[in-house]
Amino acid sequence: MESGEVFAFVILGIIIIAAFLRAVDLEHKADEPDNTDVVHLDDLISVALLAPAEHFAMDVYRQSGNKYREQTHMFNRPLQDEEIEFVDPSKVIIEVIKTFRRAKIPSVVVEENTEKKLSFRRLYHDHRGVKEGRKVYSATIVGGHFGQEFVDAVNAFYENKSV
Repeated sequence: MESGEVFAFVILGIIIIAAFLRAVDLEHKADEPDNTDVVHLDDLISVALLAPAEHFAMDVYRQSGNKYREQTHMFNRPLQDEEIEFVDPSKVIIEVIKTFRRAKIPSVVVEENTEKKLSFRRLYHDHRGVKEGRKVYSATIVGGHFGQEFVDAVNAFYENKSV
């Protein structure tokens, strides 16, 4: 082997070791009770700052950046002449967590945590398997009031849906 090849293998080894140490460090951060940036899925509900809202939209993305599934919504159907009932954010988070549990992702990195938006992703990019780009990577939950147009669209959806 030439000295250039040996140098390349040494650099490659250093990069692999650094990536491994970073992944181990992130896993240890999930065990710290004061850390709200890296949490276990079971602790995500208690860490989330989402406020109850009239409507929540949820997106789950693959490692490739494409959507894992179509955007899902959670809301309470408004009854005639009654106010819209707020949705509890914990119910929405539980729905998204189900996808991460099926993908066997135990911990996540919280990227954005506000009253209107919760965004989180898996700890590290999973390179195992043939379908690595199809694996679950991140999720975004957005809550808020989407106006009368949204309420009219919901009502039209239920009116057109056969029972």
